[in-house]
Amino acid sequence: MKKVMLVEDDLSLAEVITDYLHFEGYWPEHFVSGDDALANFKKVEPHLIILDVMLPGMSGFDVMQKIRKESAVPIVMVSAKSDDYNMMKGYDLGADDYMSKPFRPKILMAKVNALISRCYPDQITSQQIKIHELTFNDSQVKTLFNEVDLLLTPKEYELFRLLALNEGHIFTYENLINQIDDGESQLTQNAISAHVKNIRKKLKKFEANYESIRTIWGVGYRFDWSAKG
Repeated sequence: MKKVMLVEDDLSLAEVITDYLHFEGYWPEHFVSGDDALANFKKVEPHLIILDVMLPGMSGFDVMQKIRKESAVPIVMVSAKSDDYNMMKGYDLGADDYMSKPFRPKILMAKVNALISRCYPDQITSQQIKIHELTFNDSQVKTLFNEVDLLLTPKEYELFRLLALNEGHIFTYENLINQIDDGESQLTQNAISAHVKNIRKKLKKFEANYESIRTIWGVGYRFDWSAKG
């Protein structure tokens, strides 16, 4: 799983970006300052960095200069400064891409995916993802349990894939709605609960671990394959 270092002091924006990174199959590591990011850079060994320009203390530009002295890791800069001067400064210092705030998280993810594909061509994730006895086939939108199709609907597939890909991570109802709502289905908390109920029913039918989707009461859900009813 590719690791993405997110350096952003706006906590609400960082939460949204983190959720999108989880959904895309990345492992995000969030830091609120440039100093913290630099102190943990070698430990994290990120495959890509999303770096805000305006940070407390050291600026994003300064952080990038220091990183570029020792690494060519792809960097996407994000900033409320949308003028040509700051954008060109970012590119001159070594940014691979530059996005002006506000931006659509889906566009940011498209840029992240493109950079990962280009910079790590031999390590592109397969369309089939295996997690425990489960196999998620993105091209066919199918989930297999020990090679048997669970017959999930597309929305159930998206939801189950998101949870399973981020085992142990607690997703709130709002997180889940934001991640899998296509703008047409008008997902609600009740709809999410219904999808989870159906997934559990199908898992139980095939004698899979139907309790692996754990309810976090008043919050949302967490995937834990080792959990038992």
